[in-house]
Amino acid sequence: MKRRADPADPRRNLVRSTTRGRERLLQIQDRLTVAQDRLVETLTPQEREGLIVALQKILDR
Repeated sequence: MKRRADPADPRRNLVRSTTRGRERLLQIQDRLTVAQDRLVETLTPQEREGLIVALQKILDR
């Protein structure tokens, strides 16, 4: 990540991801996908759908 002062408003910072930062994010996302798959691997498709519905309901509060 690169950060610099906003020329229009010195109280703010402008943040931009670097190539290295984007690559790292992709690595983290891949690991997260593997971990999530392991968490639900014993659930049936119907149970997975029920879990998604329940989690969405929590997020919508």
